[in-house]
Amino acid sequence: MVECTFRELIATESYPFVKLEKARLLRVITALLAVICFTLSFFASRSQADQLNLLIFAFVFLLFHIILWIWKEPLVVSILLSVCIWGSILINLSFGTNSMNYAFFCLFLLLTMEVTLFSAGVVWGSLINAFSLITGYLLISQMTQYDSEILLFSYVIYSSFFVFIWIILMLVQFELTRYQISQEQYRVKSEEALIEEKKKVEELTTQSIIAIANTVDAKDTFSKKHSVRVAEYSVRIAQRLGWSEKELKNLYQIALLHDIGKIRIPEKILNKKEELTEEEQRVMRNHVLTGADILKDMTLMTHAKEAAEYHHEWYDGTGYYEGLKGKEIPIEARIICVADAYDAITSNRAYRRRGNAVNAIEQLLAGRGTQFDPQLVDVMIEMIEEGTEEEENSITALLHKNSEREDLLRRVITEFTSLAKSLASKDPLTGLENREDAKVQVDEYLMDQRNKGTFFIIDLDNFKLVNDCFGHAVGDSTLIDFTRTLKKAVREQDLVCRLGGDEFIVFFEGVTDRRALSETAQRIVDMTHRIVTHKGKNVEISASIGIAVSPENGRSFDALYKNADIGLYKIKKNGKNNYAFCTDLD
Repeated sequence: MVECTFRELIATESYPFVKLEKARLLRVITALLAVICFTLSFFASRSQADQLNLLIFAFVFLLFHIILWIWKEPLVVSILLSVCIWGSILINLSFGTNSMNYAFFCLFLLLTMEVTLFSAGVVWGSLINAFSLITGYLLISQMTQYDSEILLFSYVIYSSFFVFIWIILMLVQFELTRYQISQEQYRVKSEEALIEEKKKVEELTTQSIIAIANTVDAKDTFSKKHSVRVAEYSVRIAQRLGWSEKELKNLYQIALLHDIGKIRIPEKILNKKEELTEEEQRVMRNHVLTGADILKDMTLMTHAKEAAEYHHEWYDGTGYYEGLKGKEIPIEARIICVADAYDAITSNRAYRRRGNAVNAIEQLLAGRGTQFDPQLVDVMIEMIEEGTEEEENSITALLHKNSEREDLLRRVITEFTSLAKSLASKDPLTGLENREDAKVQVDEYLMDQRNKGTFFIIDLDNFKLVNDCFGHAVGDSTLIDFTRTLKKAVREQDLVCRLGGDEFIVFFEGVTDRRALSETAQRIVDMTHRIVTHKGKNVEISASIGIAVSPENGRSFDALYKNADIGLYKIKKNGKNNYAFCTDLD
């Protein structure tokens, strides 16, 4: 809770009942009424003594006006007003007349109204002053019936009661006002803290995305900081199109991740100096689909999936993969396409050296209206000609104010990303490679035409009965035991993978000898065959294996899987607990 000091409280000028402009008008009106009241009372006075008294109180009234305008301490003014009221009544108990009573009543009632309009902090005090004034007037008006000493004593007692009540009410008012001010200060500070925290989260998010983008770029020797540069160029283009700050921040973040799909492309393809083969080009093009799949559930950024998926679409509809044309391509993807091309032209690549600004302009113009959005090409060329690409330093300074913290964060997230990739490629139950990672490794290995190998599909016979009879806990334990058995039966460097359920694969790099493969397959069959017993029930499990050899039966994961499955089908058809090559006759 934020505390409010006494001076901060009483120095707060507020008008509880009316707006500020109206309060000032009312103060002028009360002053005019006071002048009229003074004038009428002065001429209605029956003696010079009454007129002298009236002039004295006129001076006091004027003095209070000066205090109210110059010394803005309303609480103190209210106390002085009370003292003046009580003093005037005591004087009139001794010297006053009925005509003077009326004048004093009107004058101090007006002054009380003015103090009430001046500050909320003296509302209760002003009301008590009014009651005191009325009481004094009533007492004075009865002087002909009671002894003045008795009236004086009665007034002192009565006023003391009002003073006590006034003090209590002022304390309550003070605490309530302080609480309200404290709550308001607390709310303001909370909002400021929330805004600051939001800025920190946004900065951390951007730095995290930068670290992830740099991790992807690190796979390509010639693409260091590529994603950061593309993001900065994209922001510059969008700035010239009049985008808002919020839109620019979003574009910067999604542009950083436009190539995130390359995390699945083998490094030998990314860094290959020779022209890519047709198969390698297919793998390279797949990065847009992979990126779209990775970003499809992204909610913190808008259009992240579309930017990754469509930034290789061409303006004339001849790009990949959807063949979108013109305005069908999201504007974010069109901007990134131009920025990406410019950075590719002006950066070193494995297959060529970097070009200069002239080369960039020539190639951008060559693709204007075919590969690129004409409007965006014009903006990019204008930037190049004005040399705005040299403004990268100003953007970097704006977005990365603390380089040391960014470097530390980048290292942490790089390690985290590496760990996350490792965990994501593993089967959570057995710790073996999963299907997707195995597919990447097999395809990458067989892409070299000189490489060869053998593909095993292994199916656990009767595993469904284990789950049905003993429950999934026993089933999971059986799968873990089989994983250990399988690893013992093959070499350490062989790729062992769980496809799902009771289906496994093993890929043997460089091994195609039929005899050696048959011995390994039989060893797996022998080591797997056993009886699972639980609570008096028995289930016999065994292994059936289908075998495909590369390059004879295919040069990709999918082709080998398809042919090995043919061999597996033969074994399942002929009694299980055995192995067969896909080329074996029935």
